[in-house]
Amino acid sequence: MKYISLFLLITLSACATANNCDVGAKYASQGMIARALSEWGKHTYDETTKELARTTIECLKVSGLATDDHAAVKWLESAAAQAIPAAEAQLGIIYYNGIGVKQSKEKGVALLKSAADHGDVSAKVTLAIIMAYGDKEFRNLKTAEKLLTDAAKSGSTTALKALEKIKAR
Repeated sequence: MKYISLFLLITLSACATANNCDVGAKYASQGMIARALSEWGKHTYDETTKELARTTIECLKVSGLATDDHAAVKWLESAAAQAIPAAEAQLGIIYYNGIGVKQSKEKGVALLKSAADHGDVSAKVTLAIIMAYGDKEFRNLKTAEKLLTDAAKSGSTTALKALEKIKAR
């Protein structure tokens, strides 16, 4: 549990100022949802933390695309329904941690699995960390190593570090 807390804690408060969110909001208003989510994700330090989801929620509110956390979650749910992996991944983090919604670790893991299956690197890393260090019902070290290896091949330094820790155990 110690390690999952390290990866799922907020490492820095969300930096959702109008300037940080403007570019993503422009993409979102043009229907380029995946690109907007990617832009907002650039303003976080760790792709596996709650910070990623909180930053997106704040950017949705600052940019006027959502009035509150509930509306931001609905916006992400709409994007996830369009099979946008980044939206699925962020919703997975939101539900797993209960950010602005009733916590459902099962729904969070299912969304993360879907996003990972669709190639989202942050979902692979987050899901792997849950599978390596999280609740027993989700543990699967073999799958965690595979997910981290795939994410590391895609250039995730977070995945590489997590993989090294798992192999050193």
